Amino acid sequence: MWIRSQNRKRLVNVGMLDICDTRIFVSELPGQIPKSGICIGKYESEEKAVKVLDAIQKHVELIEHNRMFINQPEEQYNYEYYIFEMPEK
Repeated sequence: MWIRSQNRKRLVNVGMLDICDTRIFVSELPGQIPKSGICIGKYESEEKAVKVLDAIQKHVELIEHNRMFINQPEEQYNYEYYIFEMPEK
């Protein structure tokens, strides 16, 4: 899954996500520890960071649903929804 960072300066192909305090970290490799990876967003509280992670989960579920049940070829994806953009707040 692709995610654009909160500051809009990075586009990361995510292998794994992790919350550390108020920040969300990603790793580009599934086995890599995210806290040593890239910070893609910082929020005012851990609760808000968890809500953003919940939104990312829903986004993944939508993409996977389309892939599995609608049998939509990747080249027909609506790319506006294919990349998750981290919210500013």
